[in-house]
Amino acid sequence: MNKIAVISMLSLIVGFTACSPDESVQTGEAQLNFKLEYGGNPLVVDAAYDYQSNSVRFSEFNFIYSNLKLLRADGSSVDLEEVGYLDFGDTNTEEAAVNGLNKSYVDLPIGSYTGISFTYGLDDSYLDKTPADFSTDNVLSNAGLYWVAWGNYIICKLEARFESNGDGLYDDASFQYHLGGDTAFRTVTIDREFDLITDGITSIDLVLDLRKILLIDNELIDPFEFNNTHTSDMEWLISDLLDNVQTEFVAE
Repeated sequence: MNKIAVISMLSLIVGFTACSPDESVQTGEAQLNFKLEYGGNPLVVDAAYDYQSNSVRFSEFNFIYSNLKLLRADGSSVDLEEVGYLDFGDTNTEEAAVNGLNKSYVDLPIGSYTGISFTYGLDDSYLDKTPADFSTDNVLSNAGLYWVAWGNYIICKLEARFESNGDGLYDDASFQYHLGGDTAFRTVTIDREFDLITDGITSIDLVLDLRKILLIDNELIDPFEFNNTHTSDMEWLISDLLDNVQTEFVAE
């Protein structure tokens, strides 16, 4: 083989190596465990809890989130999910409440992270969108999540029944706090340092205490006075509840 042929072959080998994928890039897996509490204890759906001088049973809690990402110290981020939905209706046993709702994300760049952020609800880029604008595999195609009268999505449902007269029927009061509107979203940023590694799963609990989000001016909302958010004069309550959610999510 002459010198020219040898040089040509070496050039091809070098060129092929340079164009090959970088096999040195390593990835890991993160699991986010979304959990509910009430007064610092796991919240079991339809179990009884103290509420002022009453007893309460929470029957429904669900919410839409978007722009879920991991945060790095240099200001960059890693996207996890564009939009998602969590329904805690089946966390009706102690075991289910302790475990929470688990979301796993794979093939993430390994290294050190400083936190997690997401939009509770849908930001203004989703204004004027309807279920018809999304494919059937997108949670936003679900017409049951859309508020036709207000022209936007119900980004959260929180419902409960109350017992106050001792008959055990939990029919003395109730609330249906359905959150929606053009400004019904908040950016939640949770500080939590952690490392993603190649071996094993990095698991993080994201906890929301419903008792804390129901506090307005340090008092629990009176369900006998404010039992729903379905009219325009209750937009202040939607805003206050969202403000509480924004500050009360914690990582453990």
